[in-house]
Amino acid sequence: MTRNLDIQANGMCEMKSLAKLKQITLAVIVSMMFLALATSSNAQTVTLLNRALRRTAFQTNNLSVSASCAAVGCTTSVPIFMPILAMQCPVAAGATCTIYAHLETHAKLSFLDSGQFRFLIDGVPPIPGPTDAAGLFIWLSNDPDSGVVSLESHSYAVVAQVTNAVANQLHTIQVHIGCTDQDASGSCAATSGFANLEANVYTP
Repeated sequence: MTRNLDIQANGMCEMKSLAKLKQITLAVIVSMMFLALATSSNAQTVTLLNRALRRTAFQTNNLSVSASCAAVGCTTSVPIFMPILAMQCPVAAGATCTIYAHLETHAKLSFLDSGQFRFLIDGVPPIPGPTDAAGLFIWLSNDPDSGVVSLESHSYAVVAQVTNAVANQLHTIQVHIGCTDQDASGSCAATSGFANLEANVYTP
């Protein structure tokens, strides 16, 4: 009789443990579902929605391109890629496209100066970019090793919203290498080595 009671007690304990395990498992599943929804919601708030890739282009340059100037506080830049890349926005006049431009390059800079990439879409800085008001992004600034270090890898990407003046308009994408005489020595120089440019056009 005692043995039967023990077996029944053990059985009830196992059933309670199983029920508890099911409750915990269900709670975990529900929590994961809410987490997935929350993650998806957060992702939507930081991405451009409903964009479809319509055009893509890839451009390279295996020659060194240098920009330099000789005046206190001077700034200069020159194009890395020639000819200038033009991408079609395949929509009607008044409609918009999103352009994504991604630069990868080896670059070096003169001692203690500022090295910049300059991005121009249709000749003006990209919006939203991000760049400064002149289309510049600083990839190195006031580095005491910059005058002795060989070419190092650098990359940067920008996004631009463009609106067609005419249907299927071509929009130009320029990327420059540049420098600013930050240490007031009276000169600066920046050099780009092998470089890649990827450009994509998206529409809503």
